[in-house]
Amino acid sequence: MLDNFDRVKNLPVYVFNVTHELKSKYIDAGIDIIDFSMGNPDQDTPKEIIQELIKGVEEPFAHRYASSQGIDKLRQSMKNWLHNRFDLNLDPKSEIIVTLGSKEGISHLSMAMINAGEKVFVPEPCYPIHKYAFILAGAEIISLNGMSGDLLIDDLKVKLNHHRPKVLILNFPTNPTTDCVNLYFFAEIISLAKKYEFWIIHDFAYADIIFSDKQHPSILQVPGAKDVAVETYSMSKSFNMPGWRIGFVYGNKKLVHALKMIKSYYDYGTYGPIQKACSFALDNYQKFVPQIVKKYKERRDYLSDGLNNIGWEVIKPDATMFIWAKIPKKYSHLNSLKFSELLLNEANISITPGMSFGKLGDEYVRFSLIQENNRVDIALSKLEKILSR
Repeated sequence: MLDNFDRVKNLPVYVFNVTHELKSKYIDAGIDIIDFSMGNPDQDTPKEIIQELIKGVEEPFAHRYASSQGIDKLRQSMKNWLHNRFDLNLDPKSEIIVTLGSKEGISHLSMAMINAGEKVFVPEPCYPIHKYAFILAGAEIISLNGMSGDLLIDDLKVKLNHHRPKVLILNFPTNPTTDCVNLYFFAEIISLAKKYEFWIIHDFAYADIIFSDKQHPSILQVPGAKDVAVETYSMSKSFNMPGWRIGFVYGNKKLVHALKMIKSYYDYGTYGPIQKACSFALDNYQKFVPQIVKKYKERRDYLSDGLNNIGWEVIKPDATMFIWAKIPKKYSHLNSLKFSELLLNEANISITPGMSFGKLGDEYVRFSLIQENNRVDIALSKLEKILSR
């Protein structure tokens, strides 16, 4: 009776705990691991943003409770950012809410929206919280083929003949597959959502990590999208601020209000000086983000070119901080976990097995762009030996 925790007992071990456990015995033994596993930015937060945080800490009332909705100044900065980037006009009081990162925003929103047994459509492979936030809220998950935008649309249309979802989760640019879509894709999704009456949550965590001159669209750029959709955004990747825990949910007023209600019970918001520093960061976006994106692009080119040069054929991604790599033919008899274990055991290289993101990912592994070139060179030398033997 006392250990009957039904809500969590059937959950798998969280994906990044799996990779940590695989490499922990080597780390504990003092063995150097070249770690490409977790999408955890390794670069410093820009110094000017840190200085804004320090100034905020010294202000009167800085250490009081904040608001779970987020301070007015930060929501206004987000409104301005959305207008400048995507020509969106949102009300910062009713259509924008600050969250403790986009992961927590999606999790809290799932609890606000879902009744037990309601269906949620989730493309696979997917970032784990897209599925498990709703499982924890009591939903029934219906998986869609998310290996590309075209496959997703086709599968969505088929599944809508048999199921009526409460929510569809989207994530473009996609973690882990790095897939991107255009505004026509989003327009078709919005049309289906209105026809079949379901909500859309679009995780836009990689809105800025784009390697072409053309920015990726926001789903809210589709006329009428706010009737059925919200979008989430994170400061983590764009500004090298993963530990600061700041994100946003914005769009449909009903969903923003529902999230505001449930957050009022769960949290008092992120520390006030952090919110003020994030407002400064958004207001000065062009000063910081292009340089961070440039670094990821350089790493993308170096790692993807290096892998192709040693015979591991990979597609150079257009976005995100990842390379989604099909397991080389020589090792295609191994699943992604066994292949990842082989690289760790024989080359001390840690990557994320694709099965961590769902069954459709099991022929792939994911590299994060979190290593400098000198470390990549060592990894490539070791990988070449494994591929050529």
